[in-house]
Amino acid sequence: MTHYLKHSLILVVMPTFAILATVVPMWGLAGALALVAYQIAVDVATPRELAVPEYRHPWLINAVPYVHIPTSAFALLMLAWMAAPGDLLGIGQLLDGLGLDSLLGASLATRSEPAGWGSLVAAAVTLGFVMSTNTIAAHELVHRTASPFAVWLGRWILATVGDAQYSITHVYVHHLHVGTPHDPSTAKRGENLYAFALRSVRGQYRDAWQIEMRRLRERPWLLRALTNKVTTGVAMSGLIALAFYAAAGWRGVAAFAMVAATSKFLLEAVEYIQHYGLVRTPGGKIESHHSWECSSRAASHIMYNLPRHAHHHLDARLPYSALKPTAEAPDLPYGYVAHILLSMAPPLWRRFAAPRLARWDAELASPAERELAQQANRDSRLPSYAALAPAERP
Repeated sequence: MTHYLKHSLILVVMPTFAILATVVPMWGLAGALALVAYQIAVDVATPRELAVPEYRHPWLINAVPYVHIPTSAFALLMLAWMAAPGDLLGIGQLLDGLGLDSLLGASLATRSEPAGWGSLVAAAVTLGFVMSTNTIAAHELVHRTASPFAVWLGRWILATVGDAQYSITHVYVHHLHVGTPHDPSTAKRGENLYAFALRSVRGQYRDAWQIEMRRLRERPWLLRALTNKVTTGVAMSGLIALAFYAAAGWRGVAAFAMVAATSKFLLEAVEYIQHYGLVRTPGGKIESHHSWECSSRAASHIMYNLPRHAHHHLDARLPYSALKPTAEAPDLPYGYVAHILLSMAPPLWRRFAAPRLARWDAELASPAERELAQQANRDSRLPSYAALAPAERP
C-alpha cells in the first residue's frame, strides 16, 4: 500500500500548509523551512529510490495529479480569506468550529482587519513554495496529449501558479530541443540561476507565441492573437487574479502574484539543474546522458518521480509511475532541494558542477558533443571551465 501513498504526500502537505500559513504565517514559513530540511536529510541519509512497483490498481496512482485541482483551489481560497477584511465566506467561523480558536486563543470569525503585509508575504511565499508542485502535477497531465481533458486540467493547474504557457513550450520545444541552443530551458555552462530564469521565461513565452500563431495561421491575425493558448492561458490566470481582486482588492492580487512568482522561480531552478551545462548536437538523438539523474528518495516521492529525468526524456509518454532509474545518465549526488539551494549561490554551484561536467565531457559526450562542450567552456568565460582542456579527456 505504501507505493500508492508515497506520491500522495503533497496532497496532505498542501492543505495543511494552506491553513498553517494563513492562520499563523510565521509557523507556516517555519514549517516550509522544516520541510526543506526534512527533504535534504531524507535524500542524503537514505538509499536511492530505485524501486519500480507494479500497480494492481493503476487508476489510483494515475488519479493523484488530478487532486491538485481541489487542493490548489483550497490553498488559494485560504490566501484570499487572509488578504480580505472580515470573515470571507465564513471561513474563519468554520476554522473556529474545528477548534482553532481555542488553540490560538482568539476567534478567527470575528477579525475585522486583513492580515498585515509582513504576514501576507510570509504566507504567499510559503504557499508558492508548496504550490510549486502544481507544475509537476500539471507536467504529468499535459504530457497526456491523447486526452484533451487531461491537458485542459493540466493547464488550469498551471494557471493557479500563473504559468499555463508551460503546457506548450515544455512539450513542443523542450522535449524536441533539449541540450541545444534552441531550448530556452537548458541552462548554459557558467550561466547563473537568476540570468537563466529571466532568459528561460522570455524564451518560453516567445516560443509558445510563435507555435500558437503558426498553429492558427489560417485564421485572421487578430483572431489568432486572441484565441491562441498563450492568450487564453494568461486569461485563465487573470480570472483567478480577478477573483482575488473581488475578495481582497489589490492586496489579494499582490498575494496571488507572489505565489505565482515564487512557484515559477522554483520551477526554473528545477529546470536549471536538470540539464545544466549538457549539450547535444541539434537534430541528434536524445539519449540518457542529456539529463542529470537524481533518484533520491524524498524528491522522487514528492515530485512524481521527476528526478528520474533521463527516462522521462527517453519516453515522455510514460506515466510517472512507470519511470525507472537510468544508470547510464550522469548523476547528481544529493536531492533536488539541496541542488536548488546550491544553485542559488552561483560560485558554489559552478565549483560543484565543473568536475562533473569534465567527467561528462570525457566519459559520456560523443565526439561532436565534446567539441560543443569545449566551445561552451570557452563561451562561459570562466577560468574554472576554460581550464577543462581537451587534453584532460580521452
